[in-house]
Amino acid sequence: MDKELELIIEGDFSLFKLESSLRNRDSYIDDNIQGYREENLVKSILKDSKKNRTKIYQLKKENTEVVIGFIALSASRLDFKPALLIDYLFIFNKFRKKNSNINYAQYLIFFAFEKGLKLQKEIALSNLILYPDNEKNSLIAYYKSNYGFKEIKENIAIQKKTQIEKWLYLPLKK
Repeated sequence: MDKELELIIEGDFSLFKLESSLRNRDSYIDDNIQGYREENLVKSILKDSKKNRTKIYQLKKENTEVVIGFIALSASRLDFKPALLIDYLFIFNKFRKKNSNINYAQYLIFFAFEKGLKLQKEIALSNLILYPDNEKNSLIAYYKSNYGFKEIKENIAIQKKTQIEKWLYLPLKK
């Protein structure tokens, strides 16, 4: 990522401040149905974080209180092998500009991958896994072509998997 971005990722921060900023409807996509869906997913992730089920890392502009988005990570399993799960990736609506030369989601995905590589030095960990929003084929194609994610075969067991869904994985290798 471009060093001139002056972005930082924090794992220790006030969850209350993040929750407060997420109460604003402008935080979410303009589409009412998708916006409310996003809001409910974010509320669920915040609850999971409070119960120690996921760890949230927020992306901020350095030396400011401007939060751009966050990523929530937890431990899981893929085909009975330990994996790092991206529970949720969220970018505030005003930072989702299609014409921007900064891809904040990419920044967070790279962070998750690097976090997985660091953890791999201390614990058994084989893959980074995620579930693309709403099984959107465009997102699946995007993750596959831009990051090298692969589709998980439906007969592979995933801890937390509740139904047949299109999950993706990326082997944690340099």
